[in-house]
Amino acid sequence: MLNLLPLRNAANSLLYGKTGLQRIRVGKQAKVIEVDTSSIDEIYSHSRDDVTLHNNFVPLKHKNFMEYKLVAYHLIEAFENPERSFKTTLGGIAFFDKLKNLYSKKMLQTELDALLNTKQTSTSFPIQGKNI
Repeated sequence: MLNLLPLRNAANSLLYGKTGLQRIRVGKQAKVIEVDTSSIDEIYSHSRDDVTLHNNFVPLKHKNFMEYKLVAYHLIEAFENPERSFKTTLGGIAFFDKLKNLYSKKMLQTELDALLNTKQTSTSFPIQGKNI
């Protein structure tokens, strides 16, 4: 886990400030997660503005970086050892609560969209050469 965030401005990102969601790739399978930009802005509020690396990256403040790293460690441990997942309380970090809410909202939207866009089709049976 690196202590670097990509610099956010119009010169580095063509879509900076254009959309309400940001897509990020996560894990070995590179699954795409859509994260609300207010959650991303909260992470960037912990970055240091006085330091940049190659005009492309800004570091997090050390205290906040260590908090995120510790929570990530507890999440990995809980995933690998579900029977010993007693240290996974995420009360101090509001970012993961926002991710949980965003995921549940997207899941509900997907279920409603599938419900509205699928229609029941009646099955026709041929009887005496005619379809009913």
